[in-house]
Amino acid sequence: MNRRQPTRMRNALAARTDRIRHPGTCISQALRPSHKKLKMRQRNVVLSLAAAAPVVAVLISSCASAAQHVPDRNLTVQCTETLTGQDVTDGGVSGTGHCTLTGGLHDSGPTTDYRTQNSTAILIRRVVTGANGTITFLITINTAGTGAAPWTITSGTKTYAKLHGRGYQVVDNYTDSPATFVLKGTVSQIPSLN
Repeated sequence: MNRRQPTRMRNALAARTDRIRHPGTCISQALRPSHKKLKMRQRNVVLSLAAAAPVVAVLISSCASAAQHVPDRNLTVQCTETLTGQDVTDGGVSGTGHCTLTGGLHDSGPTTDYRTQNSTAILIRRVVTGANGTITFLITINTAGTGAAPWTITSGTKTYAKLHGRGYQVVDNYTDSPATFVLKGTVSQIPSLN
């Protein structure tokens, strides 16, 4: 039988009684966890955090990859415009009209074309304002007349703020009155994480 045990119990009881009678005093040595127990607790917390870190990393990476993997959708943009009749070269307005978006997006509204020209290319900035926001297309026409004219989406507002897309202008009847243009390509939208 251990003779020290009853003495430890008496000391612990006395320390508890003193703490009740004298609040704010230190906890006796008998009630404090040992240095070894404190180290074990710290080690257990560190090991728990270390075990949780890979799980959190996997969850974050799977969410990020899911947000980035949004399938492309086909888009057709049909525009009818009245041109100014002048070959604008300085970024000014070259035509106004109406565009309809079908396929991956369904919207329609007024459009304005801004035209810039240099020695090798004509750049048309076509701004389409629909019910869900505004999309700006940049169409690059090679002045040598070779190949189809590629387009990209350079910006968007509201619903179209994170819209990306590209394709080709497949119809360019700029000599008709009214002029008609058709853009075909694909679009994708990076969803917000809200």
